[in-house]
Amino acid sequence: DRNHSDRTKSSIYRNSRDRKNNIAPNGNTPYYGGDAQEEFVTVDQYRAIQKKKSRRKLLIAIVAVIVAVVVVSMYSSNNDNNKGGNTPTSTPPDTSSGSENTDTIPPVSNSEDRFESIFAKIADSEYTSDIHALTTKGSPQNKALRWLSDYDEFQVPVDHPDALQRYALAVFFFATNHDGIQPNTNMNSGDIESQSDAIMWSSHTHWLTGYGFCRWEGVKCEHIDEPNGDETYVVGALSLPSHTIGGTLPDDLAKLQSMTSLVLSANSLQGSLPDGLAKLEKLETMHFQDNSFNG
Repeated sequence: DRNHSDRTKSSIYRNSRDRKNNIAPNGNTPYYGGDAQEEFVTVDQYRAIQKKKSRRKLLIAIVAVIVAVVVVSMYSSNNDNNKGGNTPTSTPPDTSSGSENTDTIPPVSNSEDRFESIFAKIADSEYTSDIHALTTKGSPQNKALRWLSDYDEFQVPVDHPDALQRYALAVFFFATNHDGIQPNTNMNSGDIESQSDAIMWSSHTHWLTGYGFCRWEGVKCEHIDEPNGDETYVVGALSLPSHTIGGTLPDDLAKLQSMTSLVLSANSLQGSLPDGLAKLEKLETMHFQDNSFNG
């Protein structure tokens, strides 16, 4: 009868572990369904089912790992591109090719308001000693101003601390590429690479491109945590020895107030050392030997 059948089925289980793991009494046939439904499968079928489950779990784990790697790579790449200027985000420009004709390269920004705002910020800086140079077409200061305003693909906000640092580095770049051939005033980042024959520097990786200045060759940055929790990168050192750098050093280097080291030995710099260097209170190391400075 039914009661006898239930007692018989219960009595032939070895122990509670077999019942828990759905292992039938003969040890060879896993049991599924419980009292409400009786369904028996062979050991081979059971193993096939378990193997299928294992494969599905492995596939899910592999997909999860791939997604995690992609996300981490994207985050890391974004941080690298924005280092040395944290607020703005922009895609680094393609500098693999560029037109020799600067008229065919449109500026990133044509905003007169932006130009005037940057001009006012630079002019009001306590470390700007020559306002006339800003307005003199063809001067390193005017070129740097126009580049920062119109052609810098980073498009740093006017009030961001990076603005003056990018400007000072740009002035340095234009002032020390003087060999009778000056880079075009309207040169943007892509065009700089295409006019390398007009640039004295032997190497100038990432200079005046959309990358944060901490990735510009020879620029070493320091990380500062602001009281409000923001992160800031400042120029801590400028090291470009033996780069065939010529021209003269500009006073605008004084805007790099966090710089502790300036190494420009074995180049072709001329003129006098600028008074602006005396305003760099944190400057500890200077190497200018093997140049052609006066005095």
